[in-house]
Amino acid sequence: METNQVPHPPQGFMETLEYYLVTKAPFQIPANVKEMIVQFGPWLACIVLLATIPLFLTFLGLGSMFLFYSPYYMVGGGNWYMHFIFTAITFVLEIVALPGLFGRKMFGWNMIFYATVVSFLGSVLSGNVIGGIIFAIISLYVLFQIRSYYS
Repeated sequence: METNQVPHPPQGFMETLEYYLVTKAPFQIPANVKEMIVQFGPWLACIVLLATIPLFLTFLGLGSMFLFYSPYYMVGGGNWYMHFIFTAITFVLEIVALPGLFGRKMFGWNMIFYATVVSFLGSVLSGNVIGGIIFAIISLYVLFQIRSYYS
């Protein structure tokens, strides 16, 4: 008796992304490169986060100055304000993810996934649609390629 099982289509957001970014991807990242990404990625994230702190604090200072002197920047005129809020949320999610990334825990991977989604939404809502889409595709591709390394 022969069983011809038809693979079921992906159900759900994560399963769909996994299907298209790993199973159906035209190019797979080699295993040794994946291991390097998983091993050194958290350290690279630490460096980027540390380098971002002065810039983040500068924007926080400028934001408070504009907020105090001109409500225009807060209400409708400044896409930078909305982008700053999404960047701050992304920054916090990445900091929360670090211990999980170093320990190769799925929690860390999930936090980086959420940070990528929040960053994408921030880019789209602040008017950088094309850049947001390109960043999201590349980031999600790499994230889903290394997902199996986290438990």
